Amino acid sequence: MLWIIGPLTFALVADCLLLILLVLVQLPKKEAGLAQAFGNAATDALFGAGSGNALTKLTKYATVGFLALTLAIGLLFAHQSHSQSNDFLNRIQHTGK
Repeated sequence: MLWIIGPLTFALVADCLLLILLVLVQLPKKEAGLAQAFGNAATDALFGAGSGNALTKLTKYATVGFLALTLAIGLLFAHQSHSQSNDFLNRIQHTGK
């Protein structure tokens, strides 16, 4: 079970970093914030003038991926801890007999 949790955790960290980058790069509605600090021309040149729609869609997909990975890792950890507790109880019962 641990061999599944490890790569999923790595994917979750990578998704978190991507999500942070996407949120910081997007142009705000009032033209302030980090996009203004780097200059609007820099973000337009890097991602294109109409990149707001594409970045918004990519942010939505990254958010759904974050939610799915978090739930999957949580369920796998819960399953692993439940099976370990059952093994522990079985060992206690066998040593008591």
